[in-house]
Amino acid sequence: MNVLIIFLIVVTLCTNFTQQQKNGICPKKIKVKKTRNVPYFITSRVPCGPRPLPLCPVRRLTKYRVETYTEDVVTNECCKGFVKLSKNHCIPHCSKKCFNGKCTAPETCSCNPGYTKDPKNKYLCIPKCSKPCINGRCTSPETCTCNNNSFRRNLKDKYLCEPICSPLCVNSKCTAPGTCTCNPGFTKDPRIKHKCVPKCSKPCVRSTCTAPETCSCLARHDKDPKNKYQCNPRCSKRCENGICVQPETCRCNAGLVLDPKNKYLCRKMCSKNCINGNCVGIEKCSCNVGFVRDSKNPYQCNPVCSKPCINGKCAGANKCSCNPGYVPDPRNRLVCNPKCSKPCVNSKCTAPETCSCNSGFAKNPQNKYNCNPVCGKGCVNAKCTAPETCSCNAGYVKDARNKNLCNPVCSKTCVNSKCSGPETCSCNSGFAKDSRNKYLCNPVCSKSCVNAPEMCSCNSNFTKDSKDKYLCNPVCTNPCINGKCTLPETCSCNSGFSIDSLNKNICNPICSKPCINSKCSAPETCSCSPAFAKDNTNTYRCNPVCSKECVNAECSSPNTCTCNKGYVPDVNDKFKCNPVCNNTCLNGYCVKPNTCKCNDGYGTDFEDKCVPICRALCLYRDCPRDYEAMNNRCILKSVLSLCTDNTTCVENCVAEDCGGIFSDIPVIRTIINTPLKVLIPAALGVIVTILVAIIVVVIILKKKRRRIDDADYPIYENLIRNPVFITDSLPLTATLPMELKPKLELLSGH
Repeated sequence: MNVLIIFLIVVTLCTNFTQQQKNGICPKKIKVKKTRNVPYFITSRVPCGPRPLPLCPVRRLTKYRVETYTEDVVTNECCKGFVKLSKNHCIPHCSKKCFNGKCTAPETCSCNPGYTKDPKNKYLCIPKCSKPCINGRCTSPETCTCNNNSFRRNLKDKYLCEPICSPLCVNSKCTAPGTCTCNPGFTKDPRIKHKCVPKCSKPCVRSTCTAPETCSCLARHDKDPKNKYQCNPRCSKRCENGICVQPETCRCNAGLVLDPKNKYLCRKMCSKNCINGNCVGIEKCSCNVGFVRDSKNPYQCNPVCSKPCINGKCAGANKCSCNPGYVPDPRNRLVCNPKCSKPCVNSKCTAPETCSCNSGFAKNPQNKYNCNPVCGKGCVNAKCTAPETCSCNAGYVKDARNKNLCNPVCSKTCVNSKCSGPETCSCNSGFAKDSRNKYLCNPVCSKSCVNAPEMCSCNSNFTKDSKDKYLCNPVCTNPCINGKCTLPETCSCNSGFSIDSLNKNICNPICSKPCINSKCSAPETCSCSPAFAKDNTNTYRCNPVCSKECVNAECSSPNTCTCNKGYVPDVNDKFKCNPVCNNTCLNGYCVKPNTCKCNDGYGTDFEDKCVPICRALCLYRDCPRDYEAMNNRCILKSVLSLCTDNTTCVENCVAEDCGGIFSDIPVIRTIINTPLKVLIPAALGVIVTILVAIIVVVIILKKKRRRIDDADYPIYENLIRNPVFITDSLPLTATLPMELKPKLELLSGH
């Protein structure tokens, strides 16, 4: 039973709580401050005549003091998210207004009928249309509003806005404001944008396209039975020897003319055919272009060529017919060239099947189309490969003095013999081949040497070897330079050297590339000429040396500088080139081609001219009236436009043009004449000094205020910290300041 009662109580409380929550009212327990009178006792001695006061009787008095206490009170207040509408009525609160809806819960909007929540804004309800609005927007439930005046509502479909085209579209439909889209089979009229004309895939001949792929004939024309896009002119009678080209108009076939009495009849004008011409009148021929009438035959026209045909005859207007054995020249149709069935080698075809040799060549007796080169002196150990040019056979090299001679090459020196063929030595007279060394020939004695055992005698132009008594060395009168004597009066060059063309005893070094500003002094080694030095990247090149560095130029020859483009030589220094400026650098100097740099005290204006810089007021902020700021300086406009010298400009500005207070105050004049680099540090120092002084004054004032606060009510503060019994003879509370009385009463209550 008790459990049931508790359950009913809980259900009732929950129902009440839920009802309160539903109405937005929530119970709230708060603390309320209240006051009450509390008694306390005071004892004192009553004076009793002549007796001392301590012996007098004690009197006890009852007094009351006001005490403040707190009490818990339950009140009804609006729940969180609700605001009070009346005393017992709270409504939900939304921080923003609900559009097209109402606030039904804290920060929750419920949409009106026909509206739905905006997914991006919970306070906004947007109208709902069951179908999408085409070319419009849903502005109220089931109501579409067209985008702009270029659309209008469709009468049958309220969700559709149709574009407006003015004027109306012809053979097309309006698909966008002012835009017509042609119907199938139609295309845009190039002159009228709202009109579409029918399209025919082929042009209508003597007719007009009146519908897609449909041609309508012009007046007095009939459809062609074979071609639906063509109409033929109508002639009431058949055209004899001609065709109907216009309504009731015949055109005669070639060579015929209309009969003057019958416009449907064509007859011949000329009794004979016109050769290379046309019959243009009765018995009258007109020659084709490039032809002239024959003087004897009025029906014949002969061809005309502007120049005579070479190796042919004129067969048409500037056209030649070639003679037998000739063909037309591809570059000149009035020329016929001879034809050779095979190509002419080292020759040219000058007549049919006839080749004429080029200079330095002669006919090959076995082949009439071939010409062989001619070498007048003949080639020895070589063959003639070009006029007066011999190419050596294998194992032979050109003779240095005779271009028609090729000498055999032997890889080793022939001793007591000469090289007579590639790697072949032929012994000198009195010598015979060595059986083991094909490059060696030994002396032959026809008789035994008597009384001269182990002794050889050298042949003429040979001498005994100093180390080998059996060897005789060839003799060269002049020493072989960069080579060795291999035959009498014959030098063979060392590797990397070749025989000098003027002196057979000298071998010159060989350099594979030409030496520039130098000479070949050793194999693949170039020695620079005087006043030249080796190039760092090219061993075969030497560059000129200049004793001083070329400024704006390059060293082109010893101690000679060539100026770069846009520079000219300096008249006082040959190693220096000065830039050239086409316009004079006024108040400046030329630093690069066509580039000026201003002198000190001058700066460039908007036209890149050098003008003086006038310092009217050396400040970084706004300038006075009639002044302009330039390069962190104030420049008097009138002075800037008149002055030509910086010093004069500043003096004039200070003395006359500053105006107002600026011309009368000496300090301002000093500032005006002080350069920026001096003025700025001084100004910064003054500003720092002022800031330090302000900080010191603020600190002193704060300390003084603290001392005053500490001096207030010292007795009362000590009394509160150390409470004592108070008697009626010392009504201390009557003299206390108002703010200390509650503290003292609270302490005395304890």
